[in-house]
Amino acid sequence: MLLFACLPISVFYMLYARGVLFEMFFSLLICYFLFTRAPGKLTMRQIIFLAMLNALATYSMLSHVYFIGLSALFLLIYKLMYGPRQIKELIWYLVLSIGFSLLLLLPMAFGTGLSSGLQASVGNASYLVLHMLPYHCYSDFMTGAWFLFYLLIASNVLLLFRRASSNRSILILANLVLLASPWIIRLATGIFPPERGLAFLCIIPISSFAMLLEVSRIRKDFLLMGTLLIISVLSYVTYYHTKLNWSKELDAQVCKLARTLLSKEDVSIYSSTSKFNYFVPGVQYYYSLSGRPFNYSTNDTGSSRYRLDEDAPCVITENYMGENTLLFSYDSMYVYFKK
Repeated sequence: MLLFACLPISVFYMLYARGVLFEMFFSLLICYFLFTRAPGKLTMRQIIFLAMLNALATYSMLSHVYFIGLSALFLLIYKLMYGPRQIKELIWYLVLSIGFSLLLLLPMAFGTGLSSGLQASVGNASYLVLHMLPYHCYSDFMTGAWFLFYLLIASNVLLLFRRASSNRSILILANLVLLASPWIIRLATGIFPPERGLAFLCIIPISSFAMLLEVSRIRKDFLLMGTLLIISVLSYVTYYHTKLNWSKELDAQVCKLARTLLSKEDVSIYSSTSKFNYFVPGVQYYYSLSGRPFNYSTNDTGSSRYRLDEDAPCVITENYMGENTLLFSYDSMYVYFKK
């Protein structure tokens, strides 16, 4: 769990999209349940429990439907390989998972609709480097190393041919099904889903690591030292990961602008550029900390602060106003104090 908490994807979605984090949690819980029990001998009570977890995960993130289908595929392959070859449990698992999910989603479907939530399921991945090798973007986002998923594919295939306990065989089979998911979804829908649509793939590095530890039989003291080293590396990679730091420079500029404005007297601020929109909440926050009024208006007709005030003492624009005092500039956005 410490390794999971340090993964870039876990930190990112904890900060920006907590619904995805809930979906990841329920996916982990379902996998743990399946790994610790024989999937071919599920009772109806256990199937109902798993279906309820799937429904909660789908309610958190609609793209969890992919996981339901993939877990059903895993159960089918397991039954064909290890038996018993009865699909009644599998049918009940699918029907109840989808049925409970629809039941939870009905109020949303009749209210705001599901179109915005479905974007995570039907859109293409945003950061595909090689469109025929989708693991680059998924691996980089989830582990911080673009090549790690290729190593996981190789290690799980090798372990597949090694004599293993039934629990380890279940784990290897599940990992391989999940690793094949981008291609399975590609064949079925014609897309590689966005990274958040396959967030449950974060299960693979954690389960593979646990399995490799079992196979290698590392001493506890070396295990502890190795785990601390991996956590340190993951923390460093996560801290400097590009997807987590996309706003870092902007936030620093917000602080710099707020301090510059607060060093002046309280005046009206007028913006004629959309580039200032990102700065508004942060600047307002720093003004509130200082107990000073934030008198701001904009030419954006869609804003609640819309008011044409071109004669305001402080103007934020993308145009050059050389006759006035330039207080701040960033990315073709200029903040002037009129003389």
